[in-house]
Amino acid sequence: MEPSINNAEWNYEGSSRKCKSHEEMVQYLENLKVKIEECSRNDRAVWDKNFFELRLHIYVAFELLRRDANRLERRIVRLEDAQQTERTNHEEVSPPYWTLN
Repeated sequence: MEPSINNAEWNYEGSSRKCKSHEEMVQYLENLKVKIEECSRNDRAVWDKNFFELRLHIYVAFELLRRDANRLERRIVRLEDAQQTERTNHEEVSPPYWTLN
């Protein structure tokens, strides 16, 4: 059975089909390091963008909820004021004097 080979012509058992020189190995590893760093930067950029967008959505949702809460609090105050005014108006109204006899 033939050992499996990756793109760099190195098999996964650790030996190579064709011998690479030390300089070729160093160059291969440096290229691999550059590729890994580039992928890492790209991944970090994507994560940063997604995190920023998530924070923006959370901020917008919080602001909308805060506005709704403020609007409902104002409505409650108006209803309580109207209820208090209605109670006060009923208390201030007294029957005419001729009904008391």
